[in-house]
Amino acid sequence: MLKFLIVCDDRGNLCFSHYFIFPSKDICMRKTLEVEITRKILARKENKCSFVEVQGLVIVYRWYLPLVFIVGADKTENELAVYEMIQLFFDGLNAYFDTTSAMFLILDEEHKHHLNFFTTIEPQVVKELCRISLEFLQNGSNPKIYQNVAQKLGSNLETVKHAVEGLMRVLSEACKLNLSEMELQDSLSILDLQEEMKQEIVRWYVDHTVELRSALSSLNMNLLQYSSLEWRFDVQIASRCLRQQVTPMIMLKLDLCKDGKKQPVVLQTDPCNLVHLTETLEEALMEVKSQHTRRIMRNIK
Repeated sequence: MLKFLIVCDDRGNLCFSHYFIFPSKDICMRKTLEVEITRKILARKENKCSFVEVQGLVIVYRWYLPLVFIVGADKTENELAVYEMIQLFFDGLNAYFDTTSAMFLILDEEHKHHLNFFTTIEPQVVKELCRISLEFLQNGSNPKIYQNVAQKLGSNLETVKHAVEGLMRVLSEACKLNLSEMELQDSLSILDLQEEMKQEIVRWYVDHTVELRSALSSLNMNLLQYSSLEWRFDVQIASRCLRQQVTPMIMLKLDLCKDGKKQPVVLQTDPCNLVHLTETLEEALMEVKSQHTRRIMRNIK
């Protein structure tokens, strides 16, 4: 028996989910299951089988890049039949909607409501609002600018503010995800905007991608960075209380940099803790190389 259908993109963003039968109506439990399933599937290599078991459920998935269609069923279902059913479902979508693609920008209802303000203005005004959105990223919010725009458009101050913040989020998220011109245009198709207005937003995004990236990079946290490492191995072979002993200790001097200034940190540890520390760091490096972590890093850049 089929339990649910999930559609997500190759970045792990949930695009669609529908539950036919699910034992629990707890939304948090469903979200946890969705995260676990998508993480496990996205971490699997291309040459792996398209069937996997998660929490006692048989999971069948099929890639249609950049989308992956995931079906959950109990163990009485035939995996190959479900696999072919996904193909038929995808063919039906293509036949009905002409093409099937991913919405790279996930917009909630409140966000869409704020962006509905653009249906009440002329397409020529969008350029000015895009420029204000960039200034918002660079210098922060400026109520005086919102007040001037609201007076010119004869609108409410809060409405203009929410519209600019919504547009700023669209542009910043598109920049973080490194969306192409076509991908951004597809993502804006869910908004009830004039085609000319969508084209203006996409054109402004393409022309000012460098400025957007520069503004986003300036918002990053300025963390300490590794510069150099010096170490010394010491062994205590005797003391006043105990003449014959072997107590190895390792001294580490770690130089960290921040804003061009070095900050030394001195550490002392024994070999066992150093081995444990090394193994933990190696596991972290391996996790950084995984597909799931690369997707996260790509989204926050």
